[in-house]
Amino acid sequence: LKIRENADPEKKRSYSLLHRVCKYGDDLLDVYPLRAWRAYMERNPTQCVCVTLSIWFILQLAFAYMEFGFVFFIFSLLMAVILNLGQREPDEPSPYSVFNPNCERLLGTLTAEHFERDLLGRNVPMP
Repeated sequence: LKIRENADPEKKRSYSLLHRVCKYGDDLLDVYPLRAWRAYMERNPTQCVCVTLSIWFILQLAFAYMEFGFVFFIFSLLMAVILNLGQREPDEPSPYSVFNPNCERLLGTLTAEHFERDLLGRNVPMP
């Protein structure tokens, strides 16, 4: 993607900013503190969890004292979700059956057929 030479300066600035963000924003979670935390987690998982939870609890108390405890808690939940996002292994099935070969479901998946059979008492033949 290239911008024309005769484009107005505002478009050039916007394009330059977008280019810098996209260039360095490939993996926003690949910053040094998170890389160090992941390496520490691989070496000593139990110790890392204890240290992480201790630091989180101390910070939660500090933010609660400053009356921002709820904000910190919600931010913590969001960070926990983001940090636990990962890549699927090539042979691992997707939780969404439409992405699996032959639309194969995972064991324990609740479907409309299960719902009708179990909760509504209908005898629906299972596929």
